Amino acid sequence: MVLAVLNKDDSASAARAAPGPARLGLVVAKKSAPRAVDRNRLKRLARESFRRHSPALAGLDIVALAQKGAVTSDNSEIRASLSRHWKKILRCKNLLSA
Repeated sequence: MVLAVLNKDDSASAARAAPGPARLGLVVAKKSAPRAVDRNRLKRLARESFRRHSPALAGLDIVALAQKGAVTSDNSEIRASLSRHWKKILRCKNLLSA
C-alpha cells in the first residue's frame, strides 16, 4: 500500500487549537483488486491497523492506496507493511513538530 499524508494543521482554515483526530481515506481500485472480497480484506486490514495507531497520528489526514501486489500478499505481510508506514509517518511528524 502507498500512503499519502496531509497535516491538517497546515491548512489555511485550521484553528491553532488542539489537533483533531486522524482521518483515513482508502482507495482500492477494481483494477488492482478485481474481487470485492479482496478489496474488502485490504480495507479491513488498513482500518484495523489505523485504529491501533490513530492516537499518535492526531492532526493528520492519511490516504491509503492499494497497489496491484497487495492482493497476492497475505495478511501478515500487509500488516507488517502498514506498520512500517505508520512508523515512517510518525518519524516525519515528530521531526516536523520539533
